[in-house]
Amino acid sequence: MRAPHLLHDIVRSQLHVHRNLHQSSQLLRSSLAPITCLGALSSPAAFTGASQSGCRYPPIPSRCHHAILHGSTHTRVTVVVAFFTSWLGWLRLGLQICRTLPAAGLRAIPRRLLILIPAWCLFGALNALHWLGFLIDEVLFRGYRKISVERPVHIVGVPRSGTTHLHRVVANDPMFTTFSLIECLLAPSVTEKYLWLGPARLLRKIWPGNNPAEGPGLIPGMASIHRIGLSDPEEDFVVLLWIHACFLTVLCAPADQKLWSLMAFDRDIPIRRKNLIMSFYEAMQKKHLYFAGPGHRMLSKNPTFTSMLDSLSDWFPDVTCVICVREPAKTVPSQLSSLGPALALLGHGKTIPSGFKKQIQSGLCHYYGAINHHMLLARHQQRPSMVIPMSRLKSDLLATVSDVLHLAEQPMSSQISDAIADHLEEPYQSGHRYDLADYDLTRDDIDRFFAAVWPLVISPEDDVPTNDVEHV
Repeated sequence: MRAPHLLHDIVRSQLHVHRNLHQSSQLLRSSLAPITCLGALSSPAAFTGASQSGCRYPPIPSRCHHAILHGSTHTRVTVVVAFFTSWLGWLRLGLQICRTLPAAGLRAIPRRLLILIPAWCLFGALNALHWLGFLIDEVLFRGYRKISVERPVHIVGVPRSGTTHLHRVVANDPMFTTFSLIECLLAPSVTEKYLWLGPARLLRKIWPGNNPAEGPGLIPGMASIHRIGLSDPEEDFVVLLWIHACFLTVLCAPADQKLWSLMAFDRDIPIRRKNLIMSFYEAMQKKHLYFAGPGHRMLSKNPTFTSMLDSLSDWFPDVTCVICVREPAKTVPSQLSSLGPALALLGHGKTIPSGFKKQIQSGLCHYYGAINHHMLLARHQQRPSMVIPMSRLKSDLLATVSDVLHLAEQPMSSQISDAIADHLEEPYQSGHRYDLADYDLTRDDIDRFFAAVWPLVISPEDDVPTNDVEHV
């Protein structure tokens, strides 16, 4: 199929003529406005099915879908608006949970009631505590507002492509600071950080040998897929739970198109909501940096942020984006398998609903298209961005991490060197097993569905260096 190459030629010719960065970005979007993804998430069929024809062309955001966030014109959404948005989102989630109680069949309704209703009530209680903490922050810890999120490093990419491994290796550098799961869930405010994380910080100083990150994790059954520990470096998109913008809640409310649209953030989220989410996320990072102390640099890992690469680049102009990729034929079954335990807990058994499966495929298709779009702009605008195939991460961890740090203009620390040495001595062997046939898919199905976005438009041979680091 010549679509990716044709798109590449069009973009390159346009970018060559229009050197102005803002003009080139606008021209790229306007020239590609007719390009659509037939499996897009904007379809109202949230849980009953989506197009099986795949993406005809890379689903690159266009100006007909969203306005660009310019760093100099960010709209600071008031705390009051965020507060009401949070609580309206909580009520909406409760309504969606009630609507989808029969989603796993009539027999599963009691099970779903016993799990989802208490979880929703607990969510509301935590939300009340967090907003009380945010209020206290405005009285006692207003200094967080003066914090600037400078030169953040974001590890994004398709799910199940090594983002967690890379994140946890780089997080060993004491100059970087990153969210833990306990902070996202229990301590998003500075006030709560001192209540929850302050004693833990003191304990680590008194008892250095105590390492809660060791062991099977918070959910032992997930250890072979994605180890979850309260104190482990984790994806900070979880903090967006408190403004009803965390994609994970789609597991509880699979019919909510507002949640599915997060998989196409730059394209499908309205500009006002986009500003609200990005403003809230920036505030959470400022609070984290305020508590961490001076001299730290923000490190984040969120595969779901692949759909918001444009917004990240516009909101944080000096961001470094590290994009992990893997072929769709491996990504799709691995991602579906990783969601299996949660869906089984909610009564779906071992069978993933076909509508859910199609929505995930459509979202992943958009991720690959967003990566193509971002790298085309990054190479023209010399943004610090690089693509890392999972195969390289596994075969040459030292060189890969060295390139990441060089791109981010961060020296290699002894802590990272030690972490890499430990890995080389005892290489990690995943116990996660999956197969396309488990989900009634074939290699030909995947190749057809992702034909327009994989292989990536930016190939290893055609790529250019940024900050003297070769994209791979």
